[in-house]
Amino acid sequence: MSKIDFLKEQIIEARTFVNRLMSELPEDLWYVIPEGTDSNFIWQVGHLLVSQNFHTLKIGRASC
Repeated sequence: MSKIDFLKEQIIEARTFVNRLMSELPEDLWYVIPEGTDSNFIWQVGHLLVSQNFHTLKIGRASC
């Protein structure tokens, strides 16, 4: 497996994991800020998705 294919697989697995977590978390908890943290769940998920998209773009550029 090439490095690009490995990275693509990792991104797919990470996105699947985030999707599963969000589907299991009731929507009324999305905007709750857990004790001991500075942000709500939806902000954290947004951060994960932006990071994943950034890495996907980097992979796309590297494979050209």
